Amino acid sequence: MARFTYTKTVESYTFNPPASISEEEFNQFKLQIRRNPDAALIDENAVQNSHDKLTTILLFGVIALAIGLFGIFGFESPQWWGVILTLLSIFGVLHPIVNMGQLDSSRNRVAAEEKRINYYRGLKDMIQKSQSYQEFCISYHLKYGRF
Repeated sequence: MARFTYTKTVESYTFNPPASISEEEFNQFKLQIRRNPDAALIDENAVQNSHDKLTTILLFGVIALAIGLFGIFGFESPQWWGVILTLLSIFGVLHPIVNMGQLDSSRNRVAAEEKRINYYRGLKDMIQKSQSYQEFCISYHLKYGRF
């Protein structure tokens, strides 16, 4: 009996806020906020777009599997295109995404990116409310407990 063996590799992503922000970084962020107060400090969509593309590919794989199974079982004799579509969807799309850990890794990355985005949103708020770098440092250290 033949068996497939594989290693499922799930990447773990975390975000830890830095211990502090330098005065130069503070001034750069302050200037960036003055120039465009509505803009985010970082690109907030890159990781989500990547995850959405992977989810779309997975959805197409499931649809291809359904159509392929219809081609195999929906007629008196299996259709050649149904067999090919089923094999391509299983071994070309669904198996690598689900069993090789890509989907789980993508979910972990999105969760870490959400923490990063929330950090930078809070950082922007603290910078906007601060009149000086020293005032910012006090509020930053109170929030994150790092000295």
